Amino acid sequence: MTVYIALIMLLLISFFSLAADVGHLYLVKSQLQNAADAGALAGVGVTSSKDPTAEVKNLVNANKPDGNVIEPDIQCRKMDNSIVSCSIFNEVKTIRVTVNLPVQIWFAKVFSNPLDPVTLRATATAELSQSGNPHLIR
Repeated sequence: MTVYIALIMLLLISFFSLAADVGHLYLVKSQLQNAADAGALAGVGVTSSKDPTAEVKNLVNANKPDGNVIEPDIQCRKMDNSIVSCSIFNEVKTIRVTVNLPVQIWFAKVFSNPLDPVTLRATATAELSQSGNPHLIR
């Protein structure tokens, strides 16, 4: 009887561990997507003739999850979907922001190497509409 109780306790603890880690990963992924969305909208919404990458980086890091500094991958495209330098302001119509964040899992380290974090990725693409308003593209 004691063996059964020990096995059931081990099973319950394993389920709790997995649920806590998966819940944390979903939370961080949601926050990471919000940061990517904010960065893409801010970058495409820059109305001056300056390079929008600084604004993208500021907004991504202002909305960063878990207090980590994130270096976003920024791609600017023209209307014909060809990649262009972000410094050519009058030709940029679409900005794609990709952010990667390694997240350390807490409880489920038993199932993987405890030193290997899980890398989460979020991508957001924003464009200027014909009226000049920025909006997200999914």
